[in-house]
Amino acid sequence: MLKKKFLKAMPLIPAVGLLLATTATAATYSYNLDRFEISGNNSGGFTDEFNGTAIDSAIWDIDDPTVTASGGFANFHTPGSIASIPLGGTSLSEMSYLNGEGWYLHDGDGDYQLTSSWASSIPALNQFYVMNMSSMDAEPNENVMLGVANFDATFASLLGTSAGPAIFFGWARDVEHGEFAIQGFSISPSDITGNILLQLNFLDDLNQFATTFSLDGGATYLSPFSNVTAIGALLDKAEVSVGAEAWEVQYVPLPSSLLLLLSSLAGLGLKKARR
Repeated sequence: MLKKKFLKAMPLIPAVGLLLATTATAATYSYNLDRFEISGNNSGGFTDEFNGTAIDSAIWDIDDPTVTASGGFANFHTPGSIASIPLGGTSLSEMSYLNGEGWYLHDGDGDYQLTSSWASSIPALNQFYVMNMSSMDAEPNENVMLGVANFDATFASLLGTSAGPAIFFGWARDVEHGEFAIQGFSISPSDITGNILLQLNFLDDLNQFATTFSLDGGATYLSPFSNVTAIGALLDKAEVSVGAEAWEVQYVPLPSSLLLLLSSLAGLGLKKARR
């Protein structure tokens, strides 16, 4: 049964069970991206169905291994890389869309839509796969992200999102200071009857991001989330990325100030500007 849960920005609360740094993760993961498409804005239109024997380096920049092309999919899989972050051990695999060096989506160039089609799969516990928009060459860094996750109850409570299998829509700005919010929508494996399609839509006149998703390969779509307004950096120059992550964490009581560092995790598509 589908269940919607609206979420508030991450609160500044007293000490809670948080995450203890680890040096490695034993978690394994493998998630398949079947198709990726961009339409509108200055993209000129683009589709990749990953039918080759390798990821096309003229189109994609593999930021964190391991991403390979196999069987008509871009496969994000172990071992990935371990993020150098203050809290938690994270293995991640991620690639950014290039379409030629210097290409980015821009505010003022019209609406656009990003669509990623994932082979139907419920992530393992504390894992997720995601499509992300990240601001570049601007401070503070700003992100929007749409993905499929499966967080345990403790971690979900800390993030403010739904525990168990869920579609999530997240926004972050100035992540070092905790401006961070997620909306979650619980799903059941029985709801998934085809590829999971994630669509992120930029409404240029409103400077807002809207979302839709499908659990049946595109036959029907759901739009349960409120729109998110981009308020600065993300409008200047935006980069697209897709990826998967696995978190291995240990819960211990830590001071509330460290709660703010949660949003600096590599997870939920919150990327550091690389340029």
